[in-house]
Amino acid sequence: MKLTNTQIAATTESLGATPVPEDHPVMDQLRDAFGEHTFFLDHEGLSVFVDEDEVEEGFELPEGEPRLVMIAAWTDDERSSLGPVEPVDRGITLPESPQGTA
Repeated sequence: MKLTNTQIAATTESLGATPVPEDHPVMDQLRDAFGEHTFFLDHEGLSVFVDEDEVEEGFELPEGEPRLVMIAAWTDDERSSLGPVEPVDRGITLPESPQGTA
């Protein structure tokens, strides 16, 4: 799921997650592996927001708001390398945008 700039800002402020810039050299690889998403890095690894209709067969999410799903975890203590993981529902819904913005 691609997020709007307002949703990205709300996520960054609320969760402390850093969006991977669209012009980052790794973006082509991420899109090839995981599809069109806004990717976020945090202390746990690489995550994306997904709707229930975007999930792989066998992975279920509660109905309702898009949920943050971890798709890769740090493989070292220095957080310099990521490795794919089975998707993990982080139990976090998409933060609401500040009032007055869309």
